[in-house]
Amino acid sequence: MPKGDVFFWYKYHFSNGGEPKSKFLLQINNPIEEQPFLFCICNSTKQKRFTHGCHEHLSIYSIDEGTFQFPLTTNIDLKPEEIQSNKMLKAKLQNQDFDYKFTLNEYLTNSIIRCLKRCDDISPHILSLLKN
Repeated sequence: MPKGDVFFWYKYHFSNGGEPKSKFLLQINNPIEEQPFLFCICNSTKQKRFTHGCHEHLSIYSIDEGTFQFPLTTNIDLKPEEIQSNKMLKAKLQNQDFDYKFTLNEYLTNSIIRCLKRCDDISPHILSLLKN
């Protein structure tokens, strides 16, 4: 599962304890050994709020409608969620409605990661997990 892969997770349980919702998740790292996977939540909307690209002051990367296989304008939340490898494997093994959808091209994936690294609230821990 390389960075740039987009998955659809039915009833995703947020790390902040929020109500589970179906969400697209973008993998942004290539974990090694026991490192966690990092995912950014993709929020689709019918309203265009931002221009396409990086909005590091808001921790958002916006993708225009119909671009890169997203049918609606999609705002990627640049506050990554950590998912431990064993949790990922457990979800896949138990068929908990976690599906691979598509892979973003390398240029867009790297643009999103560069944007995330410029965000004010990025932690050193998250930065260390992005080195691979």
